[in-house]
This record gives sequence, C-alpha cells and structure tokens, in this order.
Amino acid sequence: MPPAPASLRCRFTLAAPPGAALAAVHLAGDVDTALAALTSPGAAPVLPGDTRLRTLPGIDHALVCRWAPAAATITCHGGPATVARLLAALTAAGAHPHDHPLPPADDKPSPDPAPGLWPDPLHAHLFSALARCPSPLAIDLLLDQPRRWATHHAAAATSSTPPPLAPAHLLRRLLTEPVVATFGFANIGKSTLLNSLAGRAVALVNDEPGTTRDHVGAPLLLDGLAVRWIDTPGVLPSHTNADPLAAHAADLARAALAKADLVLLCRDAADPTPPPPLPPSVRPAAGVLRVALRCDRPAAAPAPDELPVSCLTAQGGLAVAAAVRAALVPDAALAHPGPWRFWTN
Repeated sequence: MPPAPASLRCRFTLAAPPGAALAAVHLAGDVDTALAALTSPGAAPVLPGDTRLRTLPGIDHALVCRWAPAAATITCHGGPATVARLLAALTAAGAHPHDHPLPPADDKPSPDPAPGLWPDPLHAHLFSALARCPSPLAIDLLLDQPRRWATHHAAAATSSTPPPLAPAHLLRRLLTEPVVATFGFANIGKSTLLNSLAGRAVALVNDEPGTTRDHVGAPLLLDGLAVRWIDTPGVLPSHTNADPLAAHAADLARAALAKADLVLLCRDAADPTPPPPLPPSVRPAAGVLRVALRCDRPAAAPAPDELPVSCLTAQGGLAVAAAVRAALVPDAALAHPGPWRFWTN
C-alpha cells in the first residue's frame, strides 16, 4: 500500500457517550483515502450506500457505514485504548479533527467535506443513535432510515396524504432501556427467574420467605431488546406486615412498580392462591404479563393466560423473553415500513 499523504481534505469527529460500549467516528471529505489507510491491504472499498465489516490492523474490527461519497462512519468498540488507536491512525493518515482548518486544495480532484460535519441533520441524529443504542434489534432498522425518509419525502411531495410514520413511542424503547418489574408473593421463584435469564447469580435465592428485602436490578438482553429488569421484594402475608423490614420492602416494591413500563405478575404454579393485586396506582404503559413459576412441580397448574416457566428444567425462558419484547416493542411496530422519527429535538 502506498504511504498515506501527509495531509488530507478529510475531517473526523468522535461520538462516544460516557460508558458506551461502542464508539462512532464520523468522517467527512476524502473518505476513500482515509479508509484505505486504515483497512487491511487488498480490502474492497466501501462504496456509498454500503455498510461493511472491516478489519483495521492494530486497531479493531469495525463496522464501516458509507453514507455518501464524502461521508462515512466507523463504529468500533468504545474502550479508551481502541478509540485512541483509531484516532491516532486517522491522524497519521493525514485526516484532521473536525475543528482543524483543512489544507488548501491541490490539482488532484477530491470530494469536499459536507457542510458542517454531517451531510444532513438526519445523518447527525443517526450517528448519535447508533453510538448509544443498547439494543441489537435497532441496528438494521436505524441503518435503513435514510432510505425510508427519502421514500417518505418523495411520496409526500406527490400526495396530499403523506404515508404514516412508524410508531416512535414504541420504537424509542429500542434506544432507551425500558423497565420490567416482577411482582408476586415471597419465595415463589422470582429471583431464580432473574438469575436464569441473566445467566448468572444476580439476585439472592433462598427458601426463606423475604430473602429479597430490597429490589434487585440488572440489565438484560431479551430477544434483541435491552431492558432494565427489577426483581421487587416478595409480598409477605398480611400478618407479617407489622415487621418494619417488611413494610420497608413493600414501599420499595411500590416505588419500583411505579417506574415500570411492563410488570410480570408472578405466582407459584403449584399454589392455587392467586397472585397479589397490583397497587391501584400502578398502570404500566406496556401492560401486565402473567407468569406461572415452578411449573416442574407435580401439582403445577398454570392458567391459560399465564406463561408457564420452570427454571429447574429451563422451560419457558425463551417464551418469557419473546413475550417481554413483544409487549414492549410489538412485531407490528418492528415491521412498519414507514420511517421512524428516532430523535427528540
């Protein structure tokens, strides 16, 4: 590969929110030369409109999205060392930080950077969303938005009734982790369900009622959707509510339920006692899913409207994950062909 020129008519900027797993570096200008200096020798160029996985030797494996002839985004792991190597490689290739003055144009034709940093406001929002998106389910949908918006604007220009937009109030849960809370009597397996879905010990499990006296939270990935799962303290029999610890646990449960987008109302499938009622003030936006736990027990009798689960036999875990995702982000919302207004300003 020939050495990179000392200076390129290309700017770069970093989008890496604090704590983000991924970093996005946006390029504007002579994108072809900058990418050629970073990627493996012989790698095919990423053409405008394409998204390709590329190896950046000595840096990382990265997703390269080419939005336009003079605009691209490199998405890689967000660790400080990886980001530092990528920025150093771009600088060595002759690219400049976004606020750096560009060198004068020479007689070799090259695309000028787009006005500002991005080719248009839509791509600015898109770069930001890709950098902070916690749900893998959103990636393909986000990458298709430029095409969808172009189709939408073309249709709106020729029709008095523009085509409908995708339901943003549902799809926004792909970008901000919705809260899922479990609720039920003590010692029925709610904490075991959390541990099973997480694949690790997140919550304490014990045969003594009231082991979970504080709510336990954990980030989970369920059917491609990132959620914040809250395991609330189990409800104890009414005669024990005089216990200050039990009263405190009940207060914590109510506070956690008030924040929930979806509630899983749980009961022991072998116990005919119905689950405790939700506090009247709790009205989760995505509704309530009923779950019957411990379905491996001989006397288990899940109701038709309950999801049967046994963490002992691994029954029902995938069904719970799929049902949670579908309640929060329905299939119809994901399949909607219209564009998605995924930004807030």
